[in-house]
Amino acid sequence: MRNFIIIKILLPLYYETKINTMKTLTILTFLTLSSFVIGQTKWNDFNKLVKQNDRDAIEKFISVWEAESPKDADLYLAKFVYYRNRGVGQQEYDATKEDFRVIDKESIQMALKICERGRIDHPARVDFFTERIQLLLDLKRLDAANPFILKWIDDSQRVSKPWLKSENNPIEDPDFLYKQICNYIDVWLLSTDMDQGPFVALDFANAYAQNYAADPNSLYLLGKVNYQLENLIESEMALLKLLTRSPNHIDALFLMGYITKKTVQFDRSLSYFKSIKKQGVKAERRRAKTEIKALKKEIKAAR
Repeated sequence: MRNFIIIKILLPLYYETKINTMKTLTILTFLTLSSFVIGQTKWNDFNKLVKQNDRDAIEKFISVWEAESPKDADLYLAKFVYYRNRGVGQQEYDATKEDFRVIDKESIQMALKICERGRIDHPARVDFFTERIQLLLDLKRLDAANPFILKWIDDSQRVSKPWLKSENNPIEDPDFLYKQICNYIDVWLLSTDMDQGPFVALDFANAYAQNYAADPNSLYLLGKVNYQLENLIESEMALLKLLTRSPNHIDALFLMGYITKKTVQFDRSLSYFKSIKKQGVKAERRRAKTEIKALKKEIKAAR
């Protein structure tokens, strides 16, 4: 009976304590989530102001943001966007434009400086590399972009993965850097500077290969760029090494087909294209079939 009385007294206290604890946890959770959401929406709010093209509102918003959180990674990015857009005279940046013109040099310089500060304070944020490089490429300042491309490749080994983008969201694609370097290589291979372009592309391919020797794609880059430079022996060496590690690498098989065709090794060339025809996806099989047809005509003409 005595125990029953004690339990009867303690039970209300237990439930009151439990309710208070739950209330406290609920409040703390709400506050934590609220601060998280507020922090996460600043970047979105900034982009809304950019769309509205309200320069005064953008400047006030950045000023308040800077007072609250002066080293916020997204603040650096927002300031870069503001000065970049101002520098090229665009409300919203359109990277598809062909005729980029700098109308405010000081704003462009400020945008580039902000990217550098952001990179130093937030080394895992990839946008401080990609945005700066893209701006320089859009402005046709390819030479100015090159050191940052090489630095990104070198720095990438010292940065903890994954790379982060706006709002510190992780970039989940493990081949993100490789794909970007491929794009930069293509920019130089397709540039009007035929004397310098392939050699700059080779610098990027070599830098990637030195830092990512374990990645089979590094060998493909070396094979691709050396092929463009007509260094067919070096290209073939890299590609054969790649195919011993990844025998079904379709791009490497195509390149080997072209190399052996150029060096009049028609049987080998046919074997590479036939291999693609067996295992490639529909578009690759169609392309291989076209190459086989053209090659057979060439063989027939040679006889």
